[in-house]
Amino acid sequence: MKTKIMISFFVALILCVTGCKKSKEEKIISVKTETKIQTTTQKPTVEENINKMDENQNALTETKTITEEPLDKKDINKQDEEGRTDLMKEAENGNLVKVKELIDKGANLNIRDNQGKTALIYAVYEDHKEVVKILADKGANLDIEGRFNEKDWTPYLGVSDYTPLCVAIWKGHKEIVKILVDKGANLESYCGFSSVALMEAIEKGDKEIVEILVNKGANVSVDFELRSTPLIAATCRGYTEIAKILIDKGAYLDGATASIGETALTCASESGYTEIVKMLVDHGANLDSKVDGTYPGTALIYAAKNGHTEIVKILVDKGANLNIKGADLDKGEYGKTALDYAVDKGYTEIADILRKAQESKNKKES
Repeated sequence: MKTKIMISFFVALILCVTGCKKSKEEKIISVKTETKIQTTTQKPTVEENINKMDENQNALTETKTITEEPLDKKDINKQDEEGRTDLMKEAENGNLVKVKELIDKGANLNIRDNQGKTALIYAVYEDHKEVVKILADKGANLDIEGRFNEKDWTPYLGVSDYTPLCVAIWKGHKEIVKILVDKGANLESYCGFSSVALMEAIEKGDKEIVEILVNKGANVSVDFELRSTPLIAATCRGYTEIAKILIDKGAYLDGATASIGETALTCASESGYTEIVKMLVDHGANLDSKVDGTYPGTALIYAAKNGHTEIVKILVDKGANLNIKGADLDKGEYGKTALDYAVDKGYTEIADILRKAQESKNKKES
C-alpha cells in the first residue's frame, strides 16, 4: 500500500514538471510570435512607401491650391500710378489674345486712366482694328472722352478731349471709323475744343471718312456754336469733292459764320474755287449775301477784287447784283462796287465784263 502511494506521487511530480516546461516553451513561442508581428508591422514595404509619398505630394498640392490665389480672382482691374490697367496696356499693344483673356476674366472695359482714356481709346489710337472690334462687341463705351495734350497729337493748343470716334478721324483710321459708327458711336459728340466728328473729318480733308459719316446720318448743316458749317469748312479749304458730297446730301447753302457772316459762296469766290462756286450757284445759293467785318462785300466783289475772271462770269450770268458796295476798312476805302475794285486793280477783262453787264441791265430797265 505504501509502495503504491509512492509511485503515484512520483508520477504526479513528473507530469507537473513536464507541463510547466511545455507552458514555459509555449509562452516563449507566443512572445516571439508577437515580437515578429510587431516587427513586421513597423517596417513598411516599398509599395507602401511609394503610396505614402503620393499622399504627401497630394496634400502639398492641395495646400498650395488653397494658399495661391487663382488668376480669375486676382484684381485684374488694378491701376498703376498713371491709372492704366492691364487691359489698357494690352489694347495699346494690340495683343488680341491677352485682351480676350482679360475680358473673359471680367476686366472692366470702361475704366479710365488719369487722362480719362480707356482701353478702347488706346486701341483706336494705335489702329488695332481687331482689338477695337472685340472691345466694341463686348460693350465698351464708344463715347467716353480721353484727354490729349499738345505733346501727343492734338491739333489744338493746350488740352483737348476726344471720343474714340474723334481719335480715329484725327488719326485717319478709316476702317476703325466705320467700325465705331456701325456700332452706334455718337456722330455729334465733341472733338476737342471746337468741333464735331464731321467737321473734324472735313478739316482733315478726308473724303472717305466724310462719306462714312454722312451716309450714317451725320448732320450736314450743323451750325457748330454759330461759328461755321460743314459746307463753309469744305469750301473755304477748296475741298471740291467734299463740298459736292455735302451739297448732294442737302447741306444748307447759305449758312453764315457768326463773326462776319461769311458764307460758302463768298469764301469760295474770294479764294478762287471756280468749281465749288459753280456747284453752289447751280443749286441756288444766295448770290448777294454780304459779309461784314473789316472787308464788307459780296461774292461778286470778292471775285472782282481778287481777279477771279471765271467766277465773275458765273456770278454775272446768274444775276448777281452789280451795285452792292463794299469797303476796305484797313485802307479807309468805302462805297466801292465790284467794277470799282476791278478798275483799281487793273483787271481789265473783269472790268469789261462788269461794264457790259451793267449796260445790258440798264437797257432792260429803260
